[in-house]
Amino acid sequence: MPLITSIKTGDFDFVLHGGDMSDGGLIKEFDIFQDVMKNLETPYFTVIGNHDLLATDAPLCRNVWRRNYTFEYKECKFIFLIMWYGN
Repeated sequence: MPLITSIKTGDFDFVLHGGDMSDGGLIKEFDIFQDVMKNLETPYFTVIGNHDLLATDAPLCRNVWRRNYTFEYKECKFIFLIMWYGN
């Protein structure tokens, strides 16, 4: 986990993950992602990626990912738009 170690030792306020938490949309891939991220000790924000859309468990998709959302930090506004057909 060199990336996680790098984040833990750096001076980061939060982490933005731009999607593709899975390769094939498998639940076990999302479980691995969550296991890795729980060691982060830094707040993180995610947005769904095109590979994540391959998930066949629709309730999982609805419960794990927020739809479009925003947050403000210092003088910046972060906007997360989930763009796919049928959204």
